[in-house]
Amino acid sequence: DIAALEESQRQLTSGAQGRRAALEEATRRADELGILAGTLPARGPGLVITFTPGAKPISASRVLDAVQELRGAGGEAMQITGAGGGTVRITASTYFLDAQGGISVSGRRLTGPYIIVVIGDPKTMRTALNIPGGVVASVSGDGGNVAIEERDVVDVTALSPPEELQHARPVS
Repeated sequence: DIAALEESQRQLTSGAQGRRAALEEATRRADELGILAGTLPARGPGLVITFTPGAKPISASRVLDAVQELRGAGGEAMQITGAGGGTVRITASTYFLDAQGGISVSGRRLTGPYIIVVIGDPKTMRTALNIPGGVVASVSGDGGNVAIEERDVVDVTALSPPEELQHARPVS
């Protein structure tokens, strides 16, 4: 990492080549931030996870647990789809609430079964979901089912509208 950063610094300080390198670096960082903020679609290896309710509905807290496990295991971009086809991008500001007949994801009502598409290392994320007492065990304990499918390529296409910050400002 140090060598890569030193090479970046060398390229940035060397005239026309530096300006081109600076633009490429800025574009790369803007793309990464757009993916993290949910304002750009993303593609990569990952999982397609289907949560099917049993006798008890799948609660918002169970879905939130899954999202947290996936983030902790390196999930980089996520979206959730409900039975009616509504899809919501999951970002740092996404919230989950129980709602009549389903869950509310950032104010959008979804009904089960729920499908989460997530980009990241499939094996690491699968392991995280299957830890004893974790998400898969909890949903199964409530009579539901979690199907996890590893894929070489998944697309996270739902977008989150950019939010106007009311109070936070960059520190200079």
